[in-house]
This record gives sequence, C-alpha cells and structure tokens, in this order.
Amino acid sequence: MTRLLTIPALLALLLAPRSAPAQEGAEALAARVQERVARGDALYKERDYDGARHEYAQALELDPACVAAYVGRGHCWYVERQWAEALKEYERACEADPEAGTAWYPRGLVLINLLRYEEARDALDRYLELRDDWWQAWLWRGNCKFELCDYSGAMRDYTRALELAPGESGPWLRRAFLRHS
Repeated sequence: MTRLLTIPALLALLLAPRSAPAQEGAEALAARVQERVARGDALYKERDYDGARHEYAQALELDPACVAAYVGRGHCWYVERQWAEALKEYERACEADPEAGTAWYPRGLVLINLLRYEEARDALDRYLELRDDWWQAWLWRGNCKFELCDYSGAMRDYTRALELAPGESGPWLRRAFLRHS
C-alpha cells in the first residue's frame, strides 16, 4: 500500500537539515553532473555536436537546473544555425537561473538572427546588467538599437564598446557608418 504524505509532512522532510551522508551524496551528484558537462564541452570543441548534446542531456537528467548544460546544448544548435532550438535552450537556462549571464548574451544573438531586435535588445540589456565589461555585448546591443532606429542609443553603445576594446575594428566601423548614414 502506498503511503501519501501530507503537505506539511512533505515540507518538513524537504526542509530538514541534511545529514553528512546526504551531503556527500549531493556532492557526488554534482561531480557527476560536472563530468557530463565537461564531456559535452570536449565533444563540442571536437565539433561532435550530437555527442555533446547527448552528454548535456545526461547532465540535465541528473540536474534539471544545470545552466551550463542548457547553454552547451544551445551552443550546439547555434553553430548549426538551428535558431529555434538554440533559443529554447537559452531560454531554459535563463529560467533555471536568471542571474546566469552566460545564457542572456547568446539568447540575444539568436534573437538577432531571428530579426527579433526588441527582444534581442532586452536580452542584451539583461546581460549587461549582470556583466558590463564585454565589448561585443555593447556592439550587438548597439546593432539592435540601430535596427530599431534608436541612433543615439546605438552611438552610445558603440562608444562604450570602443572604450572597452579600442583596438577592435567593429565598433569603429559601426560608428563611422552611423555618422555617415
């Protein structure tokens, strides 16, 4: 006969302090998840995207909130130009941890490829709230603003990209194009 737990009993069970063996089990699980992600990353670098996706899926079976696995699968779809699939993975990563900047930036790039500039700008806004020192994020957000006819906003973003990476040609070219448009 199956015994059902009441909601208070279930909450007490879930919120109870973990014992040392349970903590060790959690650490072993985290290690297995990281191992799967590392295997996925290695296969991704070898351009075995199906194999990488399989490893990331295995990591997600162990930990459905593993942002690195969602992002890894998203990258596999991204390089294959499967924008809709990549977007799903990046969105899952953003849902799993809204503070994970690693998901917001590529989500913005996918949305640019889908010509969804407002959403892309919003994703890049979120990324830049979390990490504002990546010049390419400023460049891409400037491109979104340009497409949305926010030319002064685009110029500010290109200027910030230049401040962060004065030796990069992209921001210089975009600023020059915008000035002469």
